[in-house]
Parts: sequence; structure tokens; C-alpha cells
Amino acid sequence: MASLGGGAWDVDARTARPQSLIVTVYGAFARAHDDWLPVAGLVSLLGSLSVDEQSIRGAVSRLKRRGVLTSQRRHGAAGYAISPETRRLFEVGDARVLHGTRSHPDDGWVLLAFSIPESARDLRYRLRSRLSRIGAGQVDRGLWIGPKHLLPDIALVTSDLHVQERVSVFAAEHIGYEPTAAAVRRWWDLDTLAVQYLDFVNAFADDGQRWVRVRSRIDPQDAFA
Repeated sequence: MASLGGGAWDVDARTARPQSLIVTVYGAFARAHDDWLPVAGLVSLLGSLSVDEQSIRGAVSRLKRRGVLTSQRRHGAAGYAISPETRRLFEVGDARVLHGTRSHPDDGWVLLAFSIPESARDLRYRLRSRLSRIGAGQVDRGLWIGPKHLLPDIALVTSDLHVQERVSVFAAEHIGYEPTAAAVRRWWDLDTLAVQYLDFVNAFADDGQRWVRVRSRIDPQDAFA
């Protein structure tokens, strides 16, 4: 999930980057093929998205260094597979993105408090960014909140960043003093979120209808792009 904040088209700008596109392709398609794609196939798929081969290979190398992908040769062909850690991230993301969960006020909250020193500022930034991306809201600098169903996501984020010793997690209930609805508007920028959702729908609704109309004569490469 793209992080929140900035203009609505931050999402569009990020997904145009080769690394983001590669991760999307692996998350959406590679798991149906034993988590692996050949290099030639990846180049062909990303070529349909106007990404040149040099950019693809550079992005794959960076993803490999980060442990997102692992190089594997299968069936006599060079390729890359999803690492076990990346598959776990995809599976948790599936539950959030594809099977959206609606919370009820009675479900309660999960609070995450952390203390990361200035000397580890980059780690602190990455933790905040990841918490935002999974849908948590910021109560204060080192205090974040989310509906209770985010607990598996929070556990994965803290484990992935190796910050468990710097973090305390609590199950919580909001009891005052401002109304919960007002507090939620302070923890999340709901107006900006609404604009981003509407901008996305308005930008792509016509495309969706167009593909419905031509379903019987879709070119596979065009459909993928």
C-alpha cells in the first residue's frame, strides 16, 4: 500500500517507478507461478509498461540487495523468486487490501508507542512511513493508533524493521475526553483521504467501463498494461 500524505497523485508517481512496478507484478502474478518469474518474462511484462530493460535490471538488483527477491535458475532459465519474508508481507497485505475489514467502535484499539533516538532517524522515518501505509494514525510523535484488526500488520512491521525492543504495544479503549469521532479526525486526515479516493475513482472509472465494453476482444498485452 502506498503511504498517505502529499498530493493525491503521489500514488501514481510512486507506482510508475520500476521497483514499485516489479513488486506489484510479483505480488499479483508470480505467486501463481511458484513465486518465480524468468528474467526474460519480467523484461517483456515491464516492457509493456514502457520500462526499458536497463531500468528493470537495475531495479531488480536493488530489490535483490534488499532481500525482496532472490536469484534462482529454474528450467534452464535465469530468474528471480519472492523471498519468504516478501511472501509473508504479501499475504498480510492480501488480508488488508483484498478482504477489507470494517471496524466497529466496540472492537477497541491497538496503541503503539516507540522511542527511537535521533542517531537512528532513518529507522524512525521508516517505521512511521510503514505505520502510515498499513492505515495507522498518529496520536503524537511516538504514539500511533489503529483499529484492533491492524495488530498482525503492526507485528509484521516491527518484526521486519527489527524494532521490537524499542516498541510497546497496547490494547486500548478510548474513554475521553473529546468524542471519539473528533479524536479520529485528529489522528487521521479524513478529508485528504476522501479526496484521494475520489480522485482515484474519477481518474480510472472510465478505463474500467471501457474494458468491460471490449471484454470479448481484449489484447492480452494491452489488458496487462
